[in-house]
Amino acid sequence: MPFDDENSDFFFENFEGTFYLDVWDDSDIQDMGPTSDIYDIDYAPLDGWSDTKDVFAIPGNTYVIWTWDNHFAKIRVKYITDERVVFDWAYQLVEGDPQLKIKSTPSERKPLTRSNTRGNSN
Repeated sequence: MPFDDENSDFFFENFEGTFYLDVWDDSDIQDMGPTSDIYDIDYAPLDGWSDTKDVFAIPGNTYVIWTWDNHFAKIRVKYITDERVVFDWAYQLVEGDPQLKIKSTPSERKPLTRSNTRGNSN
């Protein structure tokens, strides 16, 4: 979908040959660093979200997104061309649940809201 579609939670940007993943002002994004697999990231972080609402898009890195409607998602960049980014993704359907990987035991972490964390970097 287009970057400015109201249903886009994030978008890819090629600015003068530098690649970015961006979110709108009402969402957050964080680069979790290099990973071997998207499953390497179990939970969304409590803090450390990008103040600028963008991150460098780097093949092999995984990124966590906190959407405007209090859901969490993650993407792992597989490769990038000048026109597109190819990635794996996962989305947490339960509002406020920061768990991003299925576990054999239920999550003991409290659901997150923008009021009980510093999650919004404004």
